[in-house]
Amino acid sequence: MSIGEVVRNLEARIALVECFDEATNTCPITSVCRLAPVLERATGAFLRELDQVRLRELVTCPADLEGALRDRSPSARAPDTRRGPRS
Repeated sequence: MSIGEVVRNLEARIALVECFDEATNTCPITSVCRLAPVLERATGAFLRELDQVRLRELVTCPADLEGALRDRSPSARAPDTRRGPRS
C-alpha cells in the first residue's frame, strides 16, 4: 500500500481551501478564481508523490531511527540543572 492510498483512505476529500468543498464554500470569487485550479494540480502532484512511497518503507525501524527516538525519550534526557537549588 502506498502512502498516497493511506491519505486517500483517511481523507474523503483533501480540501486545501474552503472553496474545494461545495457544501461549505462561501467564497464570492469561486466562478472566476485562478488560484483554485493551481491548488488542485498541486494536490494531485502531492498525492502522486506520496504514491511513490510504500507504507512498509516508512514503518520498518532501522537502528538509527530507533536510536534517534530513544535519545528523545524523556527518560534519556538529563535533568535540567540550570536553575540551581530550589528555596
